[in-house]
Amino acid sequence: PGIKKNGIAASRAKYPFYTKYQVDTVLIGTEVLLLEPEVKYRDEIIIDWYENFEDPGISLDTTTSSHVGITDSIANGSNVAKIELKGEFEDFKAESINNYTFPEPGSSLYFEMDYKCNHEFVVGLNIKTSGSLVNQPIMLINPMYHWNKIYIDLSYISTINFNADNYTVYFAVAKKDTVERAEVLIDNIKLIHY
Repeated sequence: PGIKKNGIAASRAKYPFYTKYQVDTVLIGTEVLLLEPEVKYRDEIIIDWYENFEDPGISLDTTTSSHVGITDSIANGSNVAKIELKGEFEDFKAESINNYTFPEPGSSLYFEMDYKCNHEFVVGLNIKTSGSLVNQPIMLINPMYHWNKIYIDLSYISTINFNADNYTVYFAVAKKDTVERAEVLIDNIKLIHY
């Protein structure tokens, strides 16, 4: 199965964590062959982080610099995280409560999530090495007024930070004063590698 790598339509890639769908058949002239492909995650993958916001506690926590917190919301019949900024020059930042270690250099590492937003937001990593902390923005997510799934490739970050002790994932929103109410909805967070 193919994905839009890093949310870019012109950057199609095979997703290394899904199984293949294969058909062995002979196509005949004017006959119609209806295909209903089904794929799933490969058995050997490692999902370090999965958050679907259905449990009472969540694995994200706001930082001390955040002006607002995360609230619950319902979308498509399930719980999602809602970030809402209404005041002038409000900021939001939350990070994963757990620390994660990078896989071996050269391994595939992806961050997945579903989102819907009327304001841009950042997904980044706080990378910790002995004696230092690097705040590394990875991607600026643009407004998307319907639900969208994004696959963010972190493999190169893993390779260049081979000496890192661990990292956390963060989300940040800095409300523009031209926007009356900024809203970001997030669901089905996954951090996947082999």
